[in-house]
Amino acid sequence: METAVEVAQTAAKKVAQGQHIYVYNNFRTNQVVYSLTRSIKNNDALAQLTYTGKNSVPRAIRKDLWRPLLTVSFPSALQGLSAYRKLREFRRLHETTWSDADVAARRQHVLLGPGKFRNKDKEEEDGEDWWRDIERKPGKKEKKMMLMDQKANSIADLAAVLFAQERQGVQREEGLVKRAEEEAKREKERWARLEELAARAKGGEVERLNEQIKKLEAELAAQKEKENVPGEQGKKPDGKEPQLKPEGAQELELKRLRRQKHELLHAKNQIEKRAKGEIPDTTGPDVVGIKIEKKAPWPPPKYGPLRKQALKREPYLPTTEGVRIQWANIVDAEFAESWPSAVAHEIMGYFRHQAPHADPRDAKPKTRMSHGERMGVMKEEREAERQREAEEAASESEQLGMAEEGAETGEVSRGPGQGQRREGDMSFLTGGQSAAPSVQPRV
Repeated sequence: METAVEVAQTAAKKVAQGQHIYVYNNFRTNQVVYSLTRSIKNNDALAQLTYTGKNSVPRAIRKDLWRPLLTVSFPSALQGLSAYRKLREFRRLHETTWSDADVAARRQHVLLGPGKFRNKDKEEEDGEDWWRDIERKPGKKEKKMMLMDQKANSIADLAAVLFAQERQGVQREEGLVKRAEEEAKREKERWARLEELAARAKGGEVERLNEQIKKLEAELAAQKEKENVPGEQGKKPDGKEPQLKPEGAQELELKRLRRQKHELLHAKNQIEKRAKGEIPDTTGPDVVGIKIEKKAPWPPPKYGPLRKQALKREPYLPTTEGVRIQWANIVDAEFAESWPSAVAHEIMGYFRHQAPHADPRDAKPKTRMSHGERMGVMKEEREAERQREAEEAASESEQLGMAEEGAETGEVSRGPGQGQRREGDMSFLTGGQSAAPSVQPRV
């Protein structure tokens, strides 16, 4: 049964799921897999791989072929889950929307090198025809290898997602500022209206409305007394139920006067509470800033009205402040044209099968020792083991010598705090009378 600490740790992991994205790369085919956990889950990884040809999707994930490529850490789990969804969508677009021109561009990059372009006229004059290999149609195997190689595309996609989140955060912040200003303006107009109604209530308009209401109520009561006939109440001559009569002008006027009186009294009450400090002032200059300084929420529910309430209560503002990328090889960052300036780049180190903890306190790169250093460590461990065995043997021989010496003198140690007695002394069993020894002393 799980303890309270284990339950709390499990709940914290579920809440923080999505804050870190672990990217793994197959160093043979350059296939890429995204994971929300440090270790690759077989079924989840296989679901991300698209069938592009024979042997393009393995039967199972071999961890000896997959190595950590990078780890992305986000300031909130909601932002990380959004980026995770976008990265998988972009990778699917790369695998489904491509043309022969993309294959030709990749051939040119491989044959000529990055940043170089061919001159078709000059090559024809020189009699070179190797450039024709660039424009030929791709075969099945070449298309398969091209679609499996998603390492550069994944890194470029990550940079594009971070730029999009940065723009989205700026736009949402501007929208929140505008919305807060509009709300402050509406609140100011509402309080101005309440102050006007409160002034009218204090000016004696409530008493005037009370008199009009009493007068109308008396007129309606007298009219109902005239309409009511004894013995014929509630029924028509044919015995059918009576139909409701539409309200007259007097009833409507009475409702209007009562509503007007209620508005005046409510406005007066609100103004008095505001003067006492029971209601906060929502028309000050700092209200807009207070409404904007809300952080991203914990991951809200996936569906239902609670999700809308959580997002409305705490607006989701994606930002690149606090985004951290740990690279297994920092040179891979050059696959993207540019990165947001606020993103921090760090070196993860060499790891074979599993990425380190995203927390910098736990992510310590492994140190690779040379053969001589490893042999030296093993030699020190053997010497420490021999010294420990020698000390144990010396302590055992010392105890054995003390036991033999006690046997020769006829005394045996009973342990600390118990004193000593002779081997043949059985007085503790016979009530103080010595009995014959049952065991012969050791010689």
